[in-house]
Amino acid sequence: MITKDRDSKIDNSLQQKAGAKVEQDVAFYLRREFGDANDVFIINDLRIQFKNETAQIDHLVLYNKGFIIIESKSIRGEVKVNNQLEWSRTVRGKWTGMPSPIEQAKLQTKLLKALLNDNAKSLLDRIAFVQAYFGGRCWDQLCAASNDALIDRTSIPKDISKKLIKAESIGSCVKSLIKKHRVGSILNPNPTFNRDELYRLVHFLNEQHVPTSSPAPKVHLAELSETEKVDLVPA
Repeated sequence: MITKDRDSKIDNSLQQKAGAKVEQDVAFYLRREFGDANDVFIINDLRIQFKNETAQIDHLVLYNKGFIIIESKSIRGEVKVNNQLEWSRTVRGKWTGMPSPIEQAKLQTKLLKALLNDNAKSLLDRIAFVQAYFGGRCWDQLCAASNDALIDRTSIPKDISKKLIKAESIGSCVKSLIKKHRVGSILNPNPTFNRDELYRLVHFLNEQHVPTSSPAPKVHLAELSETEKVDLVPA
């Protein structure tokens, strides 16, 4: 289920337009894969703030085992990653360094987790009279590159290679990750969000979104009346 689309923005530069195109492509493929799902929730273009820090998450996938943070990247040429996890790409035929989208997604994950833990008492049920938190959940990061990117996988570390995919493959990749975590491990089972917790999380995160054009104050779920709560999870 898509619970939030990309905000309307004016993309003036060629770089902004290219970035918007890959974000729109990823959102399209996620909608195609999960638009009718009632147990997987997609939040596109989520901007959150916590303790004077801001995270812009291109696409967030929420399901009963955890979260998948997707960073979209417009890469029109070739991209490589060396053994030191340094990223480089070609621009007009010349190689240049670039920030790691996976590290960017990890920073976004860190802020998101901190925000959720700070509100855990209103979002998660207690387990055996003990307050639950978000540390034991599944947290994954992916980079979705433009469909016309050339990915040189000959030297990319295996762990990074699995996280770097083209936009057209994002649906199947996310689906595989969800299936993998839902099966889990008998020796190391991850906790599961129940239906009410999923409802609260989806509603809370959509309420936390701060549009770039008109910053809004932080809203806690506990501050909302019952009439203000919109049920995003089908019965």
